[in-house]
Amino acid sequence: MPPRTFGRAVVTLVRNALEASPDPQRVRVLLRRGDEAVEVEVLDSGVGLPAAVAARVGRPFFTTRPPGQGLGLGVFLARAFVEQTGGEMSLTSAPGRGTTVVMRWPLPT
Repeated sequence: MPPRTFGRAVVTLVRNALEASPDPQRVRVLLRRGDEAVEVEVLDSGVGLPAAVAARVGRPFFTTRPPGQGLGLGVFLARAFVEQTGGEMSLTSAPGRGTTVVMRWPLPT
């Protein structure tokens, strides 16, 4: 796994979480190694996303930011990296509850 690209993916998700979180900004990053997989989880304390918006996150050029403040490629590129390295990425969100993104890679058997 390319360390620089992994780092960019994590930084992208953390930056998005910080921008979604009100002051004081609270974002948690959890790293877990289980018996079957390694996970990186990024949780924000923002307002959450409606299901229709959450379903579009990660599509190229989709952004929730005002015009001119984002290209809508960060999460798309993070997801592409995760999938190209044999992992999967999931997002869960609900209005009033914040958003959680999990990058998960299976461990070799």
